[in-house]
Amino acid sequence: MKKNSKFSMITQKIIYLGSTNKIKLDAVKEVAKEYIFLHNSSIFSVKSNSEVSEQPLSLDETISGARNRAKNAFKKTD
Repeated sequence: MKKNSKFSMITQKIIYLGSTNKIKLDAVKEVAKEYIFLHNSSIFSVKSNSEVSEQPLSLDETISGARNRAKNAFKKTD
């Protein structure tokens, strides 16, 4: 990689995962390894309300719950 590459000045990123599920946290860590701009990331698992039922019954409810968890996790950041 060239020293003047746009990736040579990598800054630390902070990722908040809107779930405390260890499997989901491990999956995010694995994905972060695949992207050079995420190599120096700190990943925090935070409890976040999905605002849907505990076991979603449809794809729409699953997607809605994921979006809600992401938004609610983001609210916990500064």
